[in-house]
Amino acid sequence: MPDPYPGESLLSWADALARLNQVSRTVALRMAGMADSSSVSDIFGYHVSDAFVRAVRHTTGVTEEQVRGMTLAHYAGRAPDPLPQHEPEGQDLLARWRYRQRMVLRQCSNACPACLRENRARWLLKWPLAWSFACVEHGRYLISTCRGCGAVLHL
Repeated sequence: MPDPYPGESLLSWADALARLNQVSRTVALRMAGMADSSSVSDIFGYHVSDAFVRAVRHTTGVTEEQVRGMTLAHYAGRAPDPLPQHEPEGQDLLARWRYRQRMVLRQCSNACPACLRENRARWLLKWPLAWSFACVEHGRYLISTCRGCGAVLHL
């Protein structure tokens, strides 16, 4: 089981698990207890329910703090507005919250190619945030499209 990389996003960690086990992302999500979540937003890393955290902790041994720290909820209440209360029956409040945060949370992501090379393609949680435009460690602007094919970067 790979340890979460400091500052890594939840989906990036699932991708690292997939690479380690040579399986698809979908299979890795199931292996880590993430695919049976009642909330699609859990998988994409905005907010995780207590049941989701318990399932991931039970399956992988990753602590509750680590799981919650790999979601964008980690930043909620700072630049993004605080997250709404969890709705067991629907995702309307969370969908409205994400829409209101569109100036802070980009549709696509930026990335530092040097960081990706050094940390073996572990995607940092802060990269999709609007204020992340440069890598302090490498002294470079982040990119938002692939230099090779021009495709928009998504985690």
